[in-house]
Parts: sequence; structure tokens; C-alpha cells
Amino acid sequence: MHNHAGEGAGHLLAPGLLAGLSKAYGGKVTAQDAFDAMLALLSAASYTTRFAHDLENEFPHVPFPADGAVFRDAAAIGARIRDLQGFRAAPDPAFRKARLDGKASGPVLDIPTPAQAWTGADGMGAVALLPDQSLRITGVSERVWRFNVSGYQALYRWLRARKGEALSGASGAALLKAALDVVWRIEELVDLFDRADEVLERALKTTLKRADFGLGPRGAAPAEDGGEDDDEPA
Repeated sequence: MHNHAGEGAGHLLAPGLLAGLSKAYGGKVTAQDAFDAMLALLSAASYTTRFAHDLENEFPHVPFPADGAVFRDAAAIGARIRDLQGFRAAPDPAFRKARLDGKASGPVLDIPTPAQAWTGADGMGAVALLPDQSLRITGVSERVWRFNVSGYQALYRWLRARKGEALSGASGAALLKAALDVVWRIEELVDLFDRADEVLERALKTTLKRADFGLGPRGAAPAEDGGEDDDEPA
């Protein structure tokens, strides 16, 4: 949502959005705050299932909470999601449970098919880095293994893209360290999505309306008079 053009407000948020949020919460809300809150609310674990019917025909809508404390919680979670997804921050130590186990029988990474790569029980397991499972990443939750973005299975595809890279030497050490980092990162992300789900639940209790931001009916230009007759959620 950053506008790289030299002129303008520096972002592509709807006119009136930041002013409306600032007024509703009694303090300045920046474009970054708004983005982070939106990122959290749209990342909530249940968002797509809650609004599956609407998403078939429309772009996602953001239920900005009427309560400023809920908004700030959402913004804090969104900022952490952004830092993890953008590799701006390291995973929290609490989520660094996965470990390397075994000794590679071959010289290069050769992860098996998805059906054979992950084995486990009761939601926890290991990811084989070689077909004979001589080298594995243990302590990988099933949720992390199955985590996907629009059908893109993140962990498996990350490893598969590096098939044939050396497992020994300095480059091998860097590869295995990076693989663990990705596991830890996804582990924290799925926890954040659950936390975002709790915030979404709180946000949906009372939401701001489009009129609070000077927005007219959906699909219309922003209302100059504040759109008092429009009580649709943003």
C-alpha cells in the first residue's frame, strides 16, 4: 500500500481512513498502523472460512474494531507477522523447537515426495531431507508442514526448490541453518494467526462503519459529507 510516487500522501489508503481511525481511537493512527492491523485481521486463522461466501464474489473487507485497544492489539500482531514474513526479525526462541537429527547418507539435499517427506503422530513429526531419512528435521508440527499460501505448501516447496544443494561444508551448514529458520518462522506465524483469530473475534463484536471514514456505499466514490446514511462495515 506504499505509494512510491513523489507526490501524494505516500500511501494508497482510502482518503479519510487514517483520519477516521484517529478520531475513533482518540490518537494518531499512521498508515503503518493501519496496514499492520489489516494484515493481522486478514491473516486470522478463521477469516477465509468465516467469510467464504462473500469472498467468492468480492475483495476482502476489513472489520476495523470500534475499540481502540483491539485495534492496537491487531496492529502489534500484524507488525510481528510482517517482520517474520519479511525476514526482518528472528523467530522467537519459544518457537525454535525443531532440530536436525541424523547424518546425511548422501552429499546433496533430496527431499522425498510430500507424502513420504513428513512422518509423525498426534500432530508432531519429522521432515526427511533424504529418501532414506538418514537426515531429518525433527520437532516439526503437522500444521507447519501443511501450512500453505493459496495452495503453495511453503515448507515443502522451500526445501524442494533447493534440491541438489550440498549438505556438507560451509554452504551445507548455511542451507541447514536456513531450513531450521524457515521451520521456526512458520511455527511462530501459525501461532500468530491463532492470536489474530482471537482479535478478529473481538473486533467483530463492534465494528466501525464506512461512514466513520467518509466512505459512501461500496463501489462508490468517497462521500464528501461523511456518508452519515451508510452504516455498512468498512
